[in-house]
Amino acid sequence: PYAYTWSTERKALGKFTLHSPDDSEISAVAISACGNFGFLGLASGVIEMVNVQSGLSRRLFTGHTKSVTGVHADACNHRVYSASLDGTLRVWDFGTGAQVHSVQLQATPSRTVMHNESGLIACACDDATVRVVDIESFRVVRKFSGHRNRITDIAFSHDGRWVVSCALDRTIRTWDLPTGHMVDWFRVESVPVSLAFSPTGDFLATAHMDSVGIYLWANRTQFTEVTLRQISPDSVDSSSLSTEGLVALPTSAGLVGDDAAGDADLDAADEKDAGVYVVPEQLTDDMVTLSSQPRSRWQTLLNLSTIKKRNAPERAPRAPEQAP
Repeated sequence: PYAYTWSTERKALGKFTLHSPDDSEISAVAISACGNFGFLGLASGVIEMVNVQSGLSRRLFTGHTKSVTGVHADACNHRVYSASLDGTLRVWDFGTGAQVHSVQLQATPSRTVMHNESGLIACACDDATVRVVDIESFRVVRKFSGHRNRITDIAFSHDGRWVVSCALDRTIRTWDLPTGHMVDWFRVESVPVSLAFSPTGDFLATAHMDSVGIYLWANRTQFTEVTLRQISPDSVDSSSLSTEGLVALPTSAGLVGDDAAGDADLDAADEKDAGVYVVPEQLTDDMVTLSSQPRSRWQTLLNLSTIKKRNAPERAPRAPEQAP
C-alpha cells in the first residue's frame, strides 16, 4: 500500500514514499493543479490529501463505503471529486474535507476523467455505458451506450466537445457532447487498453493489449472538412461480425494507401486553390459568415507577426565575393 512520487527534472523517484494510513490498497491517485497536494484513493473508501513537498498527511475525506476508483481536484483548489464502487460520485470541500454533494449513478464507475475547462466528469461504468456529470448542477447530463463489453479507458478532446472511449469489444468510439450522438467509430485488431488526446487535438494515442507500442491516429477534422453525422449503435453491431470495419494498426511507415490518398488530396487541393477566390454568399448584410476551413489553415494568422519575426534573417544578405 504505497504511492511513489517522481521528479521530472531528475527522472527518478522523489524524496517521499506515501503510505496508506489504514494499510489498505491504494486504488486511485491524483495531484492538484498547483502541484502541492496529492490525493490517495484507498480501497477502504477513504481519501487522503498529502503535501507532496513535505510528505505529511493534511486531511482525510471519509464517506465512501467501497473502494475509490477515481479522484480529481478542480483548478482553483475549491472542490475534490471522487468516484467509488459504491456507485456514487461525491463532491468534497477542499479546505474542510466535508462532503458537499453526492450524485447517485445507476451503475458502478470503474474509471473517471475530468475536463476542468468545461466542468464535466466522464465516468466509465460497468454496464458498458459512459455517463457525463456536470459538476455545477450535480446531474448526469449525457449517457452514451453502445459498447458490448467492459470499457477500458475514456478521454476528453482538448476542447471538451468529444468523448472518446475504448472497450474490450475492440472498438474505439467518438461521442459528441452537444448532440449526445456517436459520430465516429472503428474496430481494431487488438484490444485497446488506454487512449489519450494530444493537447492540441491533432492526434489520438492508443495502447493495445498485445503490443508494447503506442499508436498515433490523426484527427482528420484538423486538415480537411469532415461531416459528423449521427451513427446508430445498431449499425455498428451489424457490422461487428464482418471484417469490413476492421482497421489495421498504424506502423512507422503509416497505413497502407496513405501516400496515394495523401497525394490525391494534395492534387485536389492545388487544383482548388489555383482559381480565383470567390467570396461565399453571405446570409445577410448584418451577419458575418465564418470560414469553413479547418483550424490549421487559419490559426497561424493569429501569430503571423511572431512567425515573421522568428523567420526574419539575423543579418542582411551580402553579395558573394568575386572569384579571383
